[in-house]
Amino acid sequence: MAEDGPQIVVCEGGAGLGKSAVVTDVLVRLAEQGWPTAAVRMDGADASVQTAKDLGTRMTLPDSPAVLLAGVADEAPALLVIDQLDAVSTYNGRMSDAYEAVEDVLAQLVIAPNVKVLLVARTVDIDNDRRLSRLVADPARAVRFPLSVLDLEQVRAVLSANGTDPDSLGLVTLELLRTPLHLSIFSRLSLSARAASYRTLQELYARYTDERREEIERQATALDWRGITGTLCASMSERETLQAPMALLDGFARQHIKVLESHGVLVRDGEQIGFFHDTYFDFLFARSFISAGEDIHDFLANSGQYLFRRAQTRQILEHLAGTDPERFRATVARLLGSDRIRLHLHDVIITVLGQLDAALPDWKAVEPVAWGQAPVAGKVRGLLALPQWFDAADHDQRWERWLSTPQRADAAFPELLAVARHRPERVAELVRPYVGTTPQWGQRLLRLIEWALTPGLIDLAVDLIESGHADEARGPIAVNSDFWSLLYGLAETAPAPAARLVGAYLRRHLARALADGSGDPFESGHLSTHSQVADTVLSRIAEAEPEAYVSQVLPFVIDVATAGSTGRTDAYAPSGRWAHRLVGGHGVDAAMLTALDTALRSLAANSPAAAAGALQQLTPSPVQELRFLTCRVYAVMNQADEAIAWLLSDERNLRLGWLSSARWASRELIEATTPHCSDETLERLTAKLLDFYPAWEHRRQKGQRSAWGWSQYELLSAICPSRRSAAGRRRLDEWERKFPGQIPSPPTPIQTGFVGSPISDHAARHMTNEQWHRALNKYAQPQPERPWPPQGGAHELAQTLSSRAQQEPERFTNFAFTLGPDAPAAYLCAIVEAVTPHLDADRWEQLALHTHRTLGPAAAPTICRALQSAPQNFTAASLPALDSYTTDPHPEQDIRDADAEGTRTDLLTAGMNATRGQAALTVAALLFHGSEHLHALTPLVTRLANDPVLAVRVCAAQAALALMHHDPQIALDTTEQLLNHQDTNVYNATTTQRLLINTLVREPSRFAAHLARALQGPGDTADLTGQSWAVATIQGCLTPDLPNSTHELNALARRGAAAVFANNIDHYPHLVPLFNDNDTDVRKNASQGMRQAFDLLSAQADELVSAFLDSDAFPDHLEHLAFALYDHTGPLPAVAIDACERIVQHAGKDLGDLRTHRAADGHYLVSAVLRLYRQSPRSQRIRCLDIIDRLSQAGAYGLNAALENER
Repeated sequence: MAEDGPQIVVCEGGAGLGKSAVVTDVLVRLAEQGWPTAAVRMDGADASVQTAKDLGTRMTLPDSPAVLLAGVADEAPALLVIDQLDAVSTYNGRMSDAYEAVEDVLAQLVIAPNVKVLLVARTVDIDNDRRLSRLVADPARAVRFPLSVLDLEQVRAVLSANGTDPDSLGLVTLELLRTPLHLSIFSRLSLSARAASYRTLQELYARYTDERREEIERQATALDWRGITGTLCASMSERETLQAPMALLDGFARQHIKVLESHGVLVRDGEQIGFFHDTYFDFLFARSFISAGEDIHDFLANSGQYLFRRAQTRQILEHLAGTDPERFRATVARLLGSDRIRLHLHDVIITVLGQLDAALPDWKAVEPVAWGQAPVAGKVRGLLALPQWFDAADHDQRWERWLSTPQRADAAFPELLAVARHRPERVAELVRPYVGTTPQWGQRLLRLIEWALTPGLIDLAVDLIESGHADEARGPIAVNSDFWSLLYGLAETAPAPAARLVGAYLRRHLARALADGSGDPFESGHLSTHSQVADTVLSRIAEAEPEAYVSQVLPFVIDVATAGSTGRTDAYAPSGRWAHRLVGGHGVDAAMLTALDTALRSLAANSPAAAAGALQQLTPSPVQELRFLTCRVYAVMNQADEAIAWLLSDERNLRLGWLSSARWASRELIEATTPHCSDETLERLTAKLLDFYPAWEHRRQKGQRSAWGWSQYELLSAICPSRRSAAGRRRLDEWERKFPGQIPSPPTPIQTGFVGSPISDHAARHMTNEQWHRALNKYAQPQPERPWPPQGGAHELAQTLSSRAQQEPERFTNFAFTLGPDAPAAYLCAIVEAVTPHLDADRWEQLALHTHRTLGPAAAPTICRALQSAPQNFTAASLPALDSYTTDPHPEQDIRDADAEGTRTDLLTAGMNATRGQAALTVAALLFHGSEHLHALTPLVTRLANDPVLAVRVCAAQAALALMHHDPQIALDTTEQLLNHQDTNVYNATTTQRLLINTLVREPSRFAAHLARALQGPGDTADLTGQSWAVATIQGCLTPDLPNSTHELNALARRGAAAVFANNIDHYPHLVPLFNDNDTDVRKNASQGMRQAFDLLSAQADELVSAFLDSDAFPDHLEHLAFALYDHTGPLPAVAIDACERIVQHAGKDLGDLRTHRAADGHYLVSAVLRLYRQSPRSQRIRCLDIIDRLSQAGAYGLNAALENER
């Protein structure tokens, strides 16, 4: 709670993580430091708590806790704790309206930043309540303090501090103790008990109970532990609550109750009492239930099977699994096979089974259910996806039999696919007999390597690829995935197996290309050069496993490069696949060669024998690309004489490199070998180079300097300086004089960057006016191109000038008056736009007039935009300039056709980019600002409203609308002139539609004909006018001769009307018929209104939702209703449960399919149904349970997590 930190801290976490303990500790510590503190729990709030003062009343305070605490603190630090905030969240669903009191408190404390607020809530409530989510989304106001399980080192430290050796407990126990509650229970055990290991919370609770009971009974010998705890458990179970009235224990000695409280077993809250944690209640209930010989099937079947029973069911089954495995197996088999047990409880059973270290008897117990017809059968089979269950069932040829039967193979293969990552070798063994059998098995095997590829499946995958059964293999998730995506993770975790797959893939597609008459699968299209991840995959493999990469890729590169040289008279000519090499070149083929180069050079340094083997494959080839690789390897091989001998074996080896440095590889070889070669070899090399003049250097281009000697200079200068001969040194001196300032340079990668200003911001801050003038004059002229980085000219310099003008407006305003017509307009315009917010009207007028006189029409966009942003600067002296802009020749006509890129510019955008259009918008801004210049501006409005170009007219519509505020009659007359254009596209702009709506409100009979005409317009015109018709309908200004219902409109107009009614949900009766419209887009637009359905009164919401549920729009657009159910912050109306039932009925299994958009609807529905469950009476909860079961059957996203701690 740092005094200088955010005012609000949100302590969050799940059950058992110690939120209450942390908050109590903070409260005590700050109180000890002298902070005034106050605390309130929101789980005690009721419907009467709506304001901060109501919350104070709840705390028995005379006023709001915020007001009182701020007053007591008197600007000193103070703390307000609001605990159990989840009790008033929308996700909890019980008392969400009471959150308004919390918001009121927080609003009051905005002016008292010294009062810190500590909010306490579950993470699930924060994530599912948009009010809480918005609160924590503002880092300046609130900070989240999440609690989570402890890390192992923290657990070890606590144990060691308490005298327990953590190494004696085992990893399973340490993992159990990472939950703070479990560690707390463990810490209360005796020293001998803390030396034992515990696999489960049940074991821990059992030891805790034995010790605590023994201790308590020593203190109170007559205490009836079984009676007290049994009475509480029975009552809580029957009432499905975690507390019981104190009166329930009146039959027991009150002193005994206090003893249990003092030992922390029971916790009292007013007149209610309960156990210290709900998991301990579940434990005691399960133990009592089993010891009494109760039947869990009958107990559940006869108890309503509400969500409260989930935790009890889990505890009973876990207890049975640990104490009586035979009874456990019989019990789960009966429960899973019973149609009297709800599906949400079946999910609990499956969860318990999934935690078992399963054996064959466990699988045998549930096998009949797995292959039966019960709804839970698929989930029971889903256990086979877990390694321990796969092993348990993998006896007596079960998997072999299942896969041999088509129906069972379909049912079992998803589990085989899931477990393949854990048991790849066994899975490969099971499926190998089906390679190449049927199309169905072909698809299954393809899915197997796409979803479950691990090193253990590599042999199978290689066989599938090479035999042509996996030509379409690709990463399974993203739509733009490819084969290389499949290897992305494998290349990092298992690069050698990944290299085998690369080799198989390349060989397969080379074979396909050859079959089609091509030696280059990239050229033939069998391999794509495009991939987002291939470069990463190939480089990872090459760097981690160079030998494997070379063995798999080098033969392919040799074959493709050789094929590319076939038919060429000169095998060295740069026309093959990799002839034009770039450093950092893009494409799969370029990445493949770069990675091969990396791998080969790595072998030369670390595995010379393997590198020598690669050279044996490369050196016989005359192909230029392969010679390049040879040169690169020799440069790092530490065989100087052999390398130079190869270099001198063919003069064309002296020109090996990259596109941007054609001899760099040759130069690198010389540089690397000449310090170590023999004198004789060096003499041969030097003699060769001194006589080396490529033929192209003889041909001098007109206007260019002679390049004679440059190639020799590049190579000769690579010889080790200390070993250069006298003749070599003399020749180098000659070339250095001929090529002054030029040195051989390595190849450069392809680069991208922004064209920046020629003057940096740092330099600009220190420039004088004279320096600015010189710079502006210099860059007003075209500058010679520079290689890198790119440098801009006048436009980019104007941006820097603008930045400085914003920082020093007075200086640069004065500077602007020194700029004349010879300077680019961008300079002066940049200053005007930058300084406008800082100038008064007189000064701005001077600057604007200077700009207008200096630049003429070119100043129009800048001056207009400046006036639009600061209309208060307009003066009568500026009127002539603005008047001239209204008669500017630009634009000459409307642009109706698409441009070269196929883009059509709408009228309003076209007007904004034209001088007269900008003038119209400026007049509008001035009239909206006030009436001071009304007389002078009115003629301009009239002129622009009658402009022949529609793009200008639609901008003038904004000016006419502004005029309506000052002189309605002239504005109406002007509007009629504006709209009286022969082209109905005049209505195709938001500005004209707003103007039309305004005139209809004022004189509906006069302008109704325009609305009727516009409704018959083409395309977007009708759509926009449909929106205006809907607004007129809402305003009540339709005339009898206009359509008075949506069915009288055409489809385009109905689309627009539907969009307006959807955003004005109070007028929902107009929306209802549109749900059944015969136009799909109309139904789509109308359905958007369902997102606000619950903003209506309850009866209205019922009517609207019921109509939607029975409409044609519902099946395709139910997601809007699902979102509304999720998003509503108050109690959900009665119709909400009908909506949930219909959504889950229609969407079905799609709610659990992450490949469809319905999975998000499932998330919304889960939240809504649980809220309904909590706010509903028991009779209504049955319907909620039915929906939850349907969601369970569909596998709805988020259901199991949401139900995890649900009571």
